[in-house]
Amino acid sequence: MICMSFPSSDNAERESEMPEYVVTVMSSPQTVTLPVWVVIPAGLVIAFIIVFVRKKRAA
Repeated sequence: MICMSFPSSDNAERESEMPEYVVTVMSSPQTVTLPVWVVIPAGLVIAFIIVFVRKKRAA
């Protein structure tokens, strides 16, 4: 997301000049991306832990 601001001021002493503009550009922080080869094993390990804990509680 980009937020842009264009404030200007009127200066009677400098009527012949163009108005001055200030541009402020802010960007959102970068997102962290993980490769698929990291996400899939991590998901499998988490699923295994959940199943193991549920079976242990049921016993």
